[in-house]
Amino acid sequence: MVNETLLSVMLPSGNQSIYSVQPHILIDRPGSTLNQRAIEYGQQMAHALAGRWYLPGGWAEITDKKTLALIDRCPHAMAPRKTR
Repeated sequence: MVNETLLSVMLPSGNQSIYSVQPHILIDRPGSTLNQRAIEYGQQMAHALAGRWYLPGGWAEITDKKTLALIDRCPHAMAPRKTR
């Protein structure tokens, strides 16, 4: 069984989304960011609009408190910081 990681990503539209990614996606690769790799190779689990979360592929709102708490704890897929 593969352990997947949930990541909060910023879509090109500027909206936030949650993606499930496999461990090999987390490895830093020159020329791409973790945010880009999550969108390209991961599976969308939820998307946000106007502060509300929805299931992927539609507009069924997520209202379950445990699921929303899990979404809130997802790490953000940020570009690595440059070091001096």
